[in-house]
Amino acid sequence: MGKLTKVSKASMNTDYVDKINQVDTLASLEIIVGYRDFSETNDNGRLQRALDKAVSSGISKIVSPKRNYSITSTITIPSGVNVNFNHSVISVPQDVSFDVIKVENGLLQKVSNLKIIEQSHNFKGTGNGVVIKGNSDSVQLENVYVEGCNIGINIAADNGFENKRITLKDCRTDWAKQFGVNVDNTKVLLMDNCYAYNNWFDGFKLRKNARNIIIRGGESSNNGESIISAGNGNGIDCYAGGENYVIDGLICEGNRGSGIYIKSGDLNDQAGELFGYVRNSQIVNVQCRNNTANGLDINRIAGDDANGITYPLPTHLNIIGGVFESNEQSGIYARGRNINISNPLCKNNKNHGINIANIHDLNIANPICTGNSRVTAGLYYGINLNKSKRVNIIDPICNGTDGDFITSDDYTAQTKYQKYGIYVASDCIDEITIKNPKITNSTNDYHIYVGMTTGSCIIEFGKWSRSNAYGSIGSTFIYNDVVYTKVSGTPAQYNIGWEATVKKAASQVNSTATDVATLQADFNALLQKLRDAKLML
Repeated sequence: MGKLTKVSKASMNTDYVDKINQVDTLASLEIIVGYRDFSETNDNGRLQRALDKAVSSGISKIVSPKRNYSITSTITIPSGVNVNFNHSVISVPQDVSFDVIKVENGLLQKVSNLKIIEQSHNFKGTGNGVVIKGNSDSVQLENVYVEGCNIGINIAADNGFENKRITLKDCRTDWAKQFGVNVDNTKVLLMDNCYAYNNWFDGFKLRKNARNIIIRGGESSNNGESIISAGNGNGIDCYAGGENYVIDGLICEGNRGSGIYIKSGDLNDQAGELFGYVRNSQIVNVQCRNNTANGLDINRIAGDDANGITYPLPTHLNIIGGVFESNEQSGIYARGRNINISNPLCKNNKNHGINIANIHDLNIANPICTGNSRVTAGLYYGINLNKSKRVNIIDPICNGTDGDFITSDDYTAQTKYQKYGIYVASDCIDEITIKNPKITNSTNDYHIYVGMTTGSCIIEFGKWSRSNAYGSIGSTFIYNDVVYTKVSGTPAQYNIGWEATVKKAASQVNSTATDVATLQADFNALLQKLRDAKLML
């Protein structure tokens, strides 16, 4: 091994940096590590030796020369070390079988400005690009790009271990055999402005005991290369994991599954191993477009399995804003409980704008659903409710047409796509409220279908024409502050069979007064009953 040499910052030049082992800058905390003088015969040996030597010398901030490295075994980042690879490229063989960069049981490490490339990658490698495991704490990756490998960045402690306080900033993972980023057994993770493209399955994967996750900005698109032979892939897949997470401003487009996929399953089965919950999360201002399945999919494995194998419903989810456009299925699909959906834009999806299945305690506020049912005009709806209970739909706008060059409120030249603006199926259970709907351009003359035969469905139409009301016997709606109930006729006879519910005061017996004072008392009693019935002020 050659002699370690210290030089001043002013004396450095590109040619000289590659010949030295150590440059003393920033009060001896930042160094440039050369590796040529070490006796190992390959880059990985020299890099590992240089990192270990720097740490043993008391150096915690390391900058490598900018160059291309070719390695054939794992580089382990020592604990407490900040390694700036200075935009270097690490190349690994095709079908890589080892993890390229590893942090295990680490504390206060940072890896930045690095590109890892699997040569001629073909979705067969078994080694990961970057692994963070054990009980690692306060580890950062910044501007790290991984192309190929098994999993691009694998933040996955084994069962019984837990990573904490992990940060990914400006990282990107493409063409991985499994997932761009995988997260298991990790608490507190920030993914800031990260990207994933063209991975075999999912772009981002949150699974067992992934908790307190923030995904801010970035994009996960065109994932699911496996569609050609083995299934599909989602932009982000929160399968049986992802408790207490926020997804804010993420773009998910062109994935071969759903844009965002949230699902409970066997890892949440309380009869077996319980690896966490699917609950307490917010999805804010995302953009889910042109995905093969749904834009946003909230579900449980096997749906409502007829064999009685049921898993917990995803619960306590807040979906705020967002664009869900031109997906092959619905803009938003939801099966769960305690869910709030507010201000979404669901447009031009092939099936429904919003599709609800087996849900209770749901608020949908201010949705705009336009031009949905693109697969076949007159087949799907703006908002579809199935197996639902305790649902509020407030101020919905459902327009069966849409176009980019409409200049006025004239849609005569546009195709009408939605069959109904809102569809309440016969298997809905009770307490459905629809308030102040604005529905136009359905292929049917009536815009709201109510097929449920038990329980209550209350529609407050505001000033909308009651001739468009539609429902089975027992359905109720409010128009101009008058309550109407369907008492006869079939649902298809939408303009007949509605009877106004007349307010009635309590019974008043005939007066037997023989003097003015008694007659006055009887009359005042009648007036009070009218007030109690709110028939007068």
